[in-house]
Amino acid sequence: MKKKVLLVSHTIRPGGGPPGYLYNLYLGIQECADRLNNEYIFWGNISNNRSSIFERKRKEFSPFLKKLVKSIFLKLKINFRSPAYLYKLISLSLSIKKVDVVIIHGPSELYLSALKCCGADKLILYMPHSPVPFADEYRETCIDGEGKFDMKLYWHLYCVEKSLIERANVVVFASKNAGLEYVNVYDLNEKCVAYIESGIKVVPCGYDDTYKFSEIIDECNKKGKKKVLFAGRYVRHKGFDLYCDAARIICNERNDIAFFSAGDGPLKHLITNKERCVLDFGWIKCVHQLISNVDLVVIPNRVAYYDLLVLEVASLGKPIVMTAIGGNVDQISVFPDVIGCSDISSNGLASAIQEALERLDANCRWGRENMRVYNQRFTVGALAHRWDGLIQSL
Repeated sequence: MKKKVLLVSHTIRPGGGPPGYLYNLYLGIQECADRLNNEYIFWGNISNNRSSIFERKRKEFSPFLKKLVKSIFLKLKINFRSPAYLYKLISLSLSIKKVDVVIIHGPSELYLSALKCCGADKLILYMPHSPVPFADEYRETCIDGEGKFDMKLYWHLYCVEKSLIERANVVVFASKNAGLEYVNVYDLNEKCVAYIESGIKVVPCGYDDTYKFSEIIDECNKKGKKKVLFAGRYVRHKGFDLYCDAARIICNERNDIAFFSAGDGPLKHLITNKERCVLDFGWIKCVHQLISNVDLVVIPNRVAYYDLLVLEVASLGKPIVMTAIGGNVDQISVFPDVIGCSDISSNGLASAIQEALERLDANCRWGRENMRVYNQRFTVGALAHRWDGLIQSL
């Protein structure tokens, strides 16, 4: 029997996390809708841009209406936050009412409230998208300097995600190692757990960022320099400090390597004009344009879920150095042209990068096998069929 399936995320757009994952699934379902066994509906703001340029102006209620709405929410035991929250809650609740299966991507109090309203008789699947429980990831970002830590908010996030997991009939992870931290924190031994590998499609984003790096890339090519890249947030749990330190170690030994970074974050101060070990291009919206022009990509996470950047790099036939942690472990086992780094330190990462550079010196085509595996297993069409198979099995 054909089921109606609702996939939920506040936003659906290129990038990481729930928005990026669902964007790729959205493309996959569009690509092979006539070959799927179920009907899929997406709830969330769908965009082809990595980030939203304009913010919608929030509508405000009159004081009387706001007081009335708050009293209604209080009786329903649902937290009222704003008129915008109410509009989204009504929209999501009505969408849930029309389907058989609801797949929640990432934690949100809004999702929990909507399930309380209309999700009693629905089959619920919950998919986390962080390497550790969301509350712990929030704490890590505060440690990295991306905000002041709030203990009340921490426990609120913990309880929201815990309630979503308890409500879910199935908890879904991208791979076994990606979900290990959740298994340790939330007792999932009694819960049905499924694994769905990710998939991506590199699509033009409507921007041309090549002006930021084309001259420098051309200069490196003329000098015969190998080009190494870190792309992402400049934070500790992404290992940006390890990358900068490893670059310094290697630059002290050889001068034929150029280290680049593309992104932003609180650890940007680690890149100094004086040392010039890492050249920063800043945030690049179409990062695949840069990836396709370098020789090696380094992903030095201290914690990892199941990084979509790995799939993007593989789809372009580039080799990767990545730390053997979390979901990275599963990706290392799948892609042939990858160096896994078990020693998560500056020296350990430097050694792994050196090994990768030696392989590139011996074989300039090293990395191409990653593209073959991507085409066989990690396209958006394959992702859509994996989800469709899971829904059919329930």
